[in-house]
Order: sequence, then C-alpha cells, then structure tokens
Amino acid sequence: MNLKFFIVEGKSKYTSIHVRFWDSNRIDQKTKTGISVSPDDWSSSKQRLKPKATTTNKDFLNHQLEQIERYVIDRYNFDYNSKKFISDKWLKETVENYFGRVTENNNHKVYFVDWVELFVENAPKRIYNGKPITERTIKNYTTTLNKLKAFEKTQNRKYRFEDIDLHFHRDFVHYCSTEEKLNNNSIGSLITRIKTFCSNIELDGYPINPKYKHRDFNAPSNETKDIYLNEEEINKIAKHNFSDSESLDNARDLFIIGLRTGLRISDFLRIGVNRQQKVY
Repeated sequence: MNLKFFIVEGKSKYTSIHVRFWDSNRIDQKTKTGISVSPDDWSSSKQRLKPKATTTNKDFLNHQLEQIERYVIDRYNFDYNSKKFISDKWLKETVENYFGRVTENNNHKVYFVDWVELFVENAPKRIYNGKPITERTIKNYTTTLNKLKAFEKTQNRKYRFEDIDLHFHRDFVHYCSTEEKLNNNSIGSLITRIKTFCSNIELDGYPINPKYKHRDFNAPSNETKDIYLNEEEINKIAKHNFSDSESLDNARDLFIIGLRTGLRISDFLRIGVNRQQKVY
C-alpha cells in the first residue's frame, strides 16, 4: 500500500494539501486533507512543509500530516482485514473522522453521549448471551444516559471519545456525588455501565480513550450489611397478638408470607388471606 501528499497549484495564494492512498487494484482514492499551505512552503519530494517555511505552525502541520498517514494506514488495515466494505468515499470519510469533522447525523462517530444515545435506542434489538436485553437493563442504560446528558450540561461541553479519561471519571463521580446526591453504590453502577459503553465503542472501531481500562477508572462502592431475622425472631412476630389492630395484623401476615416464600411484594400483595386459619 502507498500514501502520498501533494498540492495542485492554482492562482490562489494558498492551496490545499491532497492525499492519495492506493493498494494494488483494491483501492485508489484521493481527497483534500483540509490543510492549506503556500505553494512556496511545500516540498514535493519530502511531502511536507519545508524547514524554512514562512508559516509559524509548520511543525504542527507536518505532525498532522504524519498522524493522518498513520491513521489512514491503520484504519485501512483494520477495515480491509475485518472484511468491511471499502466504499468510493472511504478515504474522504477516514480523513474527516481523523479530524472529527462529522455531520450532525454522524455525531455518534465522534461524541460519546451521541453514541450512547444511539446504543440505548437500539438496545431492544440487542442480544446478550443468546437472549434479548431485559427491560430492566434498558432502563438502567437510559438512566445512565440521562445522567451523562445532565453532566455535560453542567460542564458546558460535549465529550468526544478521546475525552473519556481519568479527568472525566473524576469530574463525573464528583458531579454525581455533589449535584445528584447519589451514594457510592449508585455511582458505581453508573461507572460500570459507562465502561460497558466504552468497550462496545472499541468493538465498533471508534477511538475510545483506553484509560477507561485503567484501575483508577473504578466503580466506587460502599460495604453493605445484610440484615436478617433468625427463626426465633420470625416466630415471635408470627405469634404476636395484633387483634386490637387489623392493619398491623394484615401487615404481619404479609410480612411473614414474604419471609417464608421469597415472593416479590407485587406478587404476594395479590394473595388472598384465609382468616379462619393461619399457618406459619
């Protein structure tokens, strides 16, 4: 495979730097990089700005050209060997993706929350371990999306994939704690889902910041204590005389049924009680 930068001189004072990429007979495409230079500053042999270029940012522009070359080659190796379709606009779209130049309809290819929004929208169609994603999981995804949107609003910015780093983690955790008043376990659940989003973004081939895998990008939690009643305590409640209060008598019945059956409250509230005989 080969890649070449070149300019096409015209009457204008500045001209665009073009890039051509080709690989045997599989692809041969050209597109503008979006970088413009004075023709006198350009070295055709080096395919870079001259060391004595008059522009003050020649080092920055040369670095950008070097990064574009690496990005195009890496992207092609991934797409071609993943058997992805190489369209006639592949090079143009690849260069635009490098610079983060996207239309509003393609924001999900650059911006984290936009990708999450599309992920949640398509969640009912997703399969996990051979089964559709549950409504509860989709609800949790939606909750996380709403927290991310609210967080971005307070930060007055849109986070790109490369922005999901340890600074993002610190600021998001702080926001959830101070603004949303969430406990560590709730914040930890949000971080766990964010890490799930990041791993799926990586699978989609987008440049998510690898810092989401860092040990400090963790899910905070509180130690929980399991509270339970022993048999003696359960029997004491079951045998207590609540004959002077029908409401307490009913509450006791439902409480004991819940303990003995493990039914959810929505289930055992539908159970009819036979007042003639109670068996605990």
